[in-house]
Amino acid sequence: MLKYFSSQPHQPFFTFGILFFISFLFVLSFSYMGVFTLNGSITLIHSYPMIHIIFVQFFLGFLFVVFPRFLTQAEVKQHVYMNRFFLFALGGITYIISLFISPLLTQIAMILLLCASLMSFRTLLKIYQKSIVKDKKDTKFILIAFGFGIISNLFIFISTFGYSSFKTLGVYIGFYLFLFALIFTISQRMIPFFTSVKVQNYKINKSKYLLEIGFVLLGLKVISLGIQNPLFSFVVDTLLFCFFTYELLKWKLPAFEVSAIMWVLYLSLFWIP
Repeated sequence: MLKYFSSQPHQPFFTFGILFFISFLFVLSFSYMGVFTLNGSITLIHSYPMIHIIFVQFFLGFLFVVFPRFLTQAEVKQHVYMNRFFLFALGGITYIISLFISPLLTQIAMILLLCASLMSFRTLLKIYQKSIVKDKKDTKFILIAFGFGIISNLFIFISTFGYSSFKTLGVYIGFYLFLFALIFTISQRMIPFFTSVKVQNYKINKSKYLLEIGFVLLGLKVISLGIQNPLFSFVVDTLLFCFFTYELLKWKLPAFEVSAIMWVLYLSLFWIP
């Protein structure tokens, strides 16, 4: 059974991503109900686990499969992705236990999770560096987004030593420049491609500097949340809205010419503005 479980990268990572999601959902719910008291702020109980224990595993389960394909490289070896998986699992389990025991144990768990992320990033980076594919732009921005995830993880870890300003910034970076940026980077590559396969004569029509502009605007969004200036926030949000709306209209996705399962992907994009 273990041999089958570990035969593909997505199987262990997706499975534990779901299990950790259910676990933290129960922990958070019972905490709010007053069944028990947990160590740490809402960031450590909710935001950090969602970003750096749950979603990161779904991403890696996916990336360890498709990243080598994007770059026409050999598949990630089983012992490599399983080592990362076991370290994430150990860090996640330790983190849950730490919420009931000690802030010190929470810091140890965060170190384990940070090491797992760094090792995973190094694996993806080595694949990127070995590839001789001419167009590596999308994969480069995937690495950049993942790098911001590591920065977010590090900032929240630093905040546990009393530097509270790092905590908020770490969450903002983790959501906008890691989770959101990574999802959009992958989506803007795969959804138009899937559409061109499904719909005859559909032409992919993305802006040349789509990712560059998107990352800059998301970076400004993080800054606006950090300085909390209403006017600046309004300007940045307006620019983001106009940018994503213009880009999606430019793509001219044929919503009524594809199967229902493609509608889910389209809706996920249309939700952005």
